[in-house]
Amino acid sequence: MKKVMVVLMALCTAAALFTGCGKKEEGTQAASGGNAQAEAGAGQVVWPEGAVNFSVPGKAGGGSDMTARYLTSGWSEVADVNFSVKNFDSTTACFQDVANQKPDGRNIGLAHSAIMTEYVAGSSPVNPVEDLTVIAAVGNNGLRCIAARSDAPYDTIDEMVAYAKENPGTIKVGSSPSGTVKFLMGKIEQGFGITFNYVEASQETDRLVNLAGGFIDIGTISLSNGMEYEAAGKLKVLGTVGADGVKIVDFLPDAPENYRTVQEMGYDVAAVTSYYVIGPKGMDDALVEAINGSMKEIAATGSTFIDGMSDMGQVGGWHGVEDSRRMYEEELASMIEVGKNLGLYNAQQ
Repeated sequence: MKKVMVVLMALCTAAALFTGCGKKEEGTQAASGGNAQAEAGAGQVVWPEGAVNFSVPGKAGGGSDMTARYLTSGWSEVADVNFSVKNFDSTTACFQDVANQKPDGRNIGLAHSAIMTEYVAGSSPVNPVEDLTVIAAVGNNGLRCIAARSDAPYDTIDEMVAYAKENPGTIKVGSSPSGTVKFLMGKIEQGFGITFNYVEASQETDRLVNLAGGFIDIGTISLSNGMEYEAAGKLKVLGTVGADGVKIVDFLPDAPENYRTVQEMGYDVAAVTSYYVIGPKGMDDALVEAINGSMKEIAATGSTFIDGMSDMGQVGGWHGVEDSRRMYEEELASMIEVGKNLGLYNAQQ
């Protein structure tokens, strides 16, 4: 596994660079200057002025916390910002905390796709667009394996799809009731034209245990766990799913055929958990641009953020304000569509 993770680290860095490609305002190379505290002058904004509180939707030591730590550490290195990280056990509480702050740039935070899924499902009152300000899109969770129990009556994605169509609603899929995993599997369900039987297995550890024990039929897990557990004979990997256009070679050039993405297999399905930096509503546009611009260098090759994300098998990146907001709103629209298809749409108006 150590050799595998080394390869993953290197290739996730390459994938992160791919993530930053796009419109002219985007970039992954180091920006000139590098000091977030802009010189005072006409039309310019000085940021930061003092310490910055950074809210994190997860407990210390968890995946979201590690993402936030790599992000703020790398950001501090390139922009001389002093962050005070605040962890929340509840994602909703975290997003509500950010929404309730003054729009002065002193209180911002990390958001992932749960900010949308919880709102769409009605479990959070925080409107992702009206109650918050999008500052930057900063990457995603990379590739996810679509894994099956080891004795499942199918060995490939095509065979699983055929089985599901012949036996609709019988494949038991482990997921959270209304979280990002449920919506990811909902996108797969929608793209494959099949229906699943959802059972609760919210945490990845739950899905691994239940797959190994044969208590669920399908579950989505990390690439590293998929490789480890398949090698041990505890499950079988049918394929992977990630951002649009991503290929397995971007992460693991020598991976076997069954690790190809479902897009590479001919299915028009892409799904990831995306990461954003957010602030409260009402932030001045110039302030948002200043904060966004201060973090541009975090996407440089070999940066603390890029390398840290690669260590976790994730993809770090940076996008300008305009593209970040477009990505955010497009993802929300997609989540609304999936939520309606799953019968979960209950957004609080």
